[in-house]
Amino acid sequence: MDDASYREWRGDTPGRRLSLALLLYLASGFLPLWIDRLLGGSGRDLTTLAGQERAAILGLCCSGALVLLTRWLPRPWRWRVGGGALGQTLGLYVLFALLWIPLALVLYPWLLERAGVVLPPQPMLEYFVRQPPSIGGWLAMMALVCVIGPTFEEVVFRGYLQAACRQVMPAPAAVVLTAAVFGLLHGPLYALPVGLLGLFFGWVHERHGGLLAAIVAHAAHNTLTVLVNTVFPQVFEWVYE
Repeated sequence: MDDASYREWRGDTPGRRLSLALLLYLASGFLPLWIDRLLGGSGRDLTTLAGQERAAILGLCCSGALVLLTRWLPRPWRWRVGGGALGQTLGLYVLFALLWIPLALVLYPWLLERAGVVLPPQPMLEYFVRQPPSIGGWLAMMALVCVIGPTFEEVVFRGYLQAACRQVMPAPAAVVLTAAVFGLLHGPLYALPVGLLGLFFGWVHERHGGLLAAIVAHAAHNTLTVLVNTVFPQVFEWVYE
């Protein structure tokens, strides 16, 4: 997207940006279910590894198609940032992770346990720990969790939703509000740790003025989470015991 188009879109209404965010988010949830039923399935079944792989393949295709669709939709953001900015983003993520990991993996589960609340494992993360049955399904899940999923979520939340909020409130408030929605939509019990991640992704987007930096930070976080839990499954068992 060239600078002229970006400047033109900055004058658009928050309602249009919010509508696009909502439509894309709903489409990402309903399209895989509809296609699965069209193919003779019964919807996503996350209780089995085969069901998770089927859901991952459909989610990968639908989310990827929706990201490509934005090529023909108005986009109130720039994709590109300089290579130096991406390197800085990864360095900042490492510093952020040093603070986030003790909170999300130690303090937060401990507080929930003291309150008598059981933190359920995330199905997609559990998939990688439970010995995936097929290499094709594993690759689809990796692509969804580490590449397409982060890209799609950043397009929806930072690309459209934060841009809509940015038009009616100061940047810090827009980052906080978008992060809160981002966290809540991942489930009430995950709202706090995921919301903190959303704060970091939103801050990165504002800092560099390009969506690619936020996508890289999001993808780096998901990839690190998957690798740690796959190589050290005892971490998964410890957090969700």
